[in-house]
Amino acid sequence: MELRKLIRARSVFLSHANDKVFAKVAYKMAKFIKASEDEDVFYNTKIKELIEIYAERDENGKCIVDNGGNIKIDPARVQECKDAAAVIESTDVETPNIKFTPDELSGLKLSMSEIFALDEFIKEEE
Repeated sequence: MELRKLIRARSVFLSHANDKVFAKVAYKMAKFIKASEDEDVFYNTKIKELIEIYAERDENGKCIVDNGGNIKIDPARVQECKDAAAVIESTDVETPNIKFTPDELSGLKLSMSEIFALDEFIKEEE
């Protein structure tokens, strides 16, 4: 599975971490978060490295931060940064062997985009 897909699914579960669901589902969600921890650390480390490489800097060599608090990317290197990020995001990672049924997820209010993100971790009930 591509790293970006795993990170997106992880993000969906984390955004529902405080939702009250049945204990079995909460347990499986927690197991998923634990099982994907190393990949998340890897992803965040690599993205931080890219920011350091491609950041726009002031005359003192410090990263320039925009009004939203985000580090600006050097305009001359934006595409190069995007390409490097795409390589990281497409890294093949092992998929956690944790599946949810639609019934199990029925206790969560999920958008269609969240369902798409979780698609590889949803198994149809037999």
